[in-house]
Amino acid sequence: MGYLRGVGIGTGVALGTSAVVRMRNGFPQVPTIPQRIMELLAKKRLNETPDVVLVADDLDMALTVARSLRWGRVVGIVASSPITEARATVVPAVVDIPGVVDAIPDDMLVLVDAEQGVVIADPDGAVIAQYQAERENLAPRIRLYLDESHLPAETLDGHMVLVIAVAGSDEELTDALEAGADMLYIPLDAELLPLHTEPQEQRSALLDLTLRCAGKALLIADDYALPPMLLLEACLRADITLAEPVRDYLNGLGIGEFMEELQEAHAECLINQARCALPRLAARLSEEAIPPLEPERLSIFADKLAMYGATRILIDCPRFGGGIGPINLPFLDTFVAVATAAMLPVFVKMDRLEPDEIELLLGSGVAGLVVSPAEVQSTKALLRTLTYSECRENLSELLKQNLE
Repeated sequence: MGYLRGVGIGTGVALGTSAVVRMRNGFPQVPTIPQRIMELLAKKRLNETPDVVLVADDLDMALTVARSLRWGRVVGIVASSPITEARATVVPAVVDIPGVVDAIPDDMLVLVDAEQGVVIADPDGAVIAQYQAERENLAPRIRLYLDESHLPAETLDGHMVLVIAVAGSDEELTDALEAGADMLYIPLDAELLPLHTEPQEQRSALLDLTLRCAGKALLIADDYALPPMLLLEACLRADITLAEPVRDYLNGLGIGEFMEELQEAHAECLINQARCALPRLAARLSEEAIPPLEPERLSIFADKLAMYGATRILIDCPRFGGGIGPINLPFLDTFVAVATAAMLPVFVKMDRLEPDEIELLLGSGVAGLVVSPAEVQSTKALLRTLTYSECRENLSELLKQNLE
């Protein structure tokens, strides 16, 4: 498996079989169908047109060849040439990867992430599972066989929920990886990532963590402590989301200011032709600290978080305690609804989760549950036995009874 970093064009993620565009007498040649796919077609084991990722020296060359390819459907493009002007493509593309034609052979599984500017050649099952978990638009037509423990959990009616494991120590990290967590949550006081230390120690710890996460996405609570340049470097090695506290609940400040710092650092990297990548941002909220805003105000708040650069929300809750309190279920139900409408999936972190509590959280529509490594497998197993629509009905009935 190889990670290649370039410049993304367009949006979305594509997964397909590589087809290298080669030159002959100064003209690009349409790739021939791989022998493996030809044999599958002959045996009638492929019932749909194969998805293809074109690999070429030049983006325009690849776009020209894409219109002539008949044996496959072009879903993504990878090219060596740098981008010289504003461009748009109808499929996800990543350019400015020198020597990519020699780095990726024909008939290799390739994942193209235009949003992050990442190309993964020959991705393993865990990486594909993670992308499938976070981006529902990535759906290979013939799903790869993956170890079940690493597959994201889906309810019986197809509702996907990420199960995220807390990994604050070496032991928790090992247990979380073995349990098949969809993402790793690094808490604020984690020994894996000492935040309030010398810059060189921070750099060493973060880069070591990106290597040890084994392709899993990271959700890091750092309280604005990690330097922007270090984060941009680390994001070349791992998919990182920073869970940052919101300093002003009415205006969403803190997130916006930090995003500006990241973008300024990113621009400086581009000017100096240094490779870098931006992390995602999550607004980290404590449920009891959010002021009692009306649904309309909550909606404005969620919209502002999205405008300032947040891509998800992490609510750090206390225990349920007897099924419904101290957490405010009516508030959570409303908040998840307005956040989802603003395209902000909500993750919930709690100390421990009982089965009835998982059902309530599922019914509220949360997109992820942060649990201990020991709870990962049991939580996934339970989610796969539930029906989202039934959990939603049960929560609605419970909320109705409490109103009465």
